[in-house]
Amino acid sequence: MIKTGDTAAISARMYALTVVGFALWTAFGILRTEWPIILTNSICFCLSGYILIRKIRAHMQR
Repeated sequence: MIKTGDTAAISARMYALTVVGFALWTAFGILRTEWPIILTNSICFCLSGYILIRKIRAHMQR
């Protein structure tokens, strides 16, 4: 997806749910001050959020 920019095979709903899940896990890690949870989920949140943004932009350009 990053090389080609093709997001046709990606479900926006699934990635939206994934981004929300990673955000909630990051918030949970912050509340418990557990750095392994915070770091891993915040990284996954950023990567999934990037893919979701690319999907939404591709959909809006159609």
